[in-house]
Amino acid sequence: MSSFDLAVQGFCPVRWRTGRGPSGVDTGALGFRDLLVSAHDIADVQVADPSALAGLLRVLYVMAARVSGLDRVRHPDEFYDYRNELLDTGYFDPKRIEPYFTAHEGRFELFHTASERPFLQDRRLMEQCRSSKGVPSSSGVNKLVSGRAAGQSMVWLSHTTDADMPAVTPENAVWALLSWLYFGAPGRCTPRQVGETNEANTKAGPLRGTVSFHPVGESLFETLVMGMPFGGTETDKSVAPWESDEEDDPLGVPPEPKGLAGLLTGRFRHAVLLQPSADGTSVTDAWITWSRRQPQGNALDPFVIHRVNKDDEPYAATADANRQAWRDLDALIGARNEHTIRPAVFTGLEDLMDEHRRPVRVKALGFDQDRAQVKDRQHIAGATPALREQWKAKHSQAPEAWYRLQQAVERAELTGSNLESALTNVWHALAKTKPNHKVRDHGSRLRHQGMTAYWDTAEAQFWDIVLADTPPTDATANRFIRCALTAYDEVTAQFTRVGTGEGGSQIKIVETARRRLWQGWQSTSGGDSDE
Repeated sequence: MSSFDLAVQGFCPVRWRTGRGPSGVDTGALGFRDLLVSAHDIADVQVADPSALAGLLRVLYVMAARVSGLDRVRHPDEFYDYRNELLDTGYFDPKRIEPYFTAHEGRFELFHTASERPFLQDRRLMEQCRSSKGVPSSSGVNKLVSGRAAGQSMVWLSHTTDADMPAVTPENAVWALLSWLYFGAPGRCTPRQVGETNEANTKAGPLRGTVSFHPVGESLFETLVMGMPFGGTETDKSVAPWESDEEDDPLGVPPEPKGLAGLLTGRFRHAVLLQPSADGTSVTDAWITWSRRQPQGNALDPFVIHRVNKDDEPYAATADANRQAWRDLDALIGARNEHTIRPAVFTGLEDLMDEHRRPVRVKALGFDQDRAQVKDRQHIAGATPALREQWKAKHSQAPEAWYRLQQAVERAELTGSNLESALTNVWHALAKTKPNHKVRDHGSRLRHQGMTAYWDTAEAQFWDIVLADTPPTDATANRFIRCALTAYDEVTAQFTRVGTGEGGSQIKIVETARRRLWQGWQSTSGGDSDE
């Protein structure tokens, strides 16, 4: 019988805190139980796939809430007080961890050959996944693994075909499973027949095309405690899939995504099942299809920034692989404006850091994807330096520091927008074309090179401004304008090397567009103004 029990078998690589792990070992792989038992000795988990890590953390938050009792606190003030007390304790109580896994024994098995309820999977797919003619049909392991060519897709990143489907290890299958459940594509999928219903399409995963922002402490324990969002004032009856004694009704109305488990593990739109090899050392096939036909109620994911449209309806901010985490720092500390809703997990974080004097980093994890189509562009992973004073600043304990941070973000964004416009104008003038609002026609190469160079140098300036003990003596706006001018010169130099004829015309075009970059320049030093 093939078995891979995620509760006890090492599948998640970790990095131990200095001097805390097994003697002479800096890294290792642990199962869910040991991840919680040793969380205070673990610096961080080491998962290469940002989309899988975003899913894993949500799973761990639910487990951590269960074994700590934070999920049962229904008043916000009591929740934050209890969270502070838990941080003072410094670890999860092993006496509460063991009963949790004993109560759900068998629910963490990765393979259906060892459990009727494999972890985050639906065993019924073996029978229900059938073609329109009723023939059993699987999706193939190539479909499971991101980056592999499958079906009729073009061979870009791999040379796999449906006739050549290399097996994957159980560990890699876990990451693929999490990525599909949280970031899976909408559209065509393997047909699934439930009763008289036979459909071959699905909705997008709950996190598709988004970025999650997670508070990160000095240990996995601190990361999980600080990252546990308040579940709400209503009685939390939500259960995670591995905790439920009932299988979902694919045709029924799904429950509203309320409560901690409902928000973090109850909004999947895909159903997945893994097929192990006979000896359980690999995954050789998979079924990937729809999980629900009826719509589910809206929910604000507590780790995602939301925007508000003209109808006052919130929607998850779109992931952009070219956007670094620091550019949203003001929205994480305090909503940038009335059209921005910061992630709920950051509520109360200021008091926590003030009381415990712990520096906190922010980790960004996401996937730049098309939400309506099967287009995956680029994973997103980034982190800020350790912060503490910046969070306190928002609450008038250090108003100058908060103003400085806001100004740095605003000036960087304004200058970046001006640079992008200048580069676009240069391209159209040189190519003698008119803008038609299509990105591919806006001088993609020139614009991309210039903006990449700008944001790389702008980030260094941002942290120099924000982390300084005292306010900078030079104007914030001028720092970013200098970054933009340098980037502009680098990418337009090829058009200004010839001074006569066509070259002279090119120089004029480049210099005319350059004027836009000086917008906001301040002739006097010693701070910013709003002029």
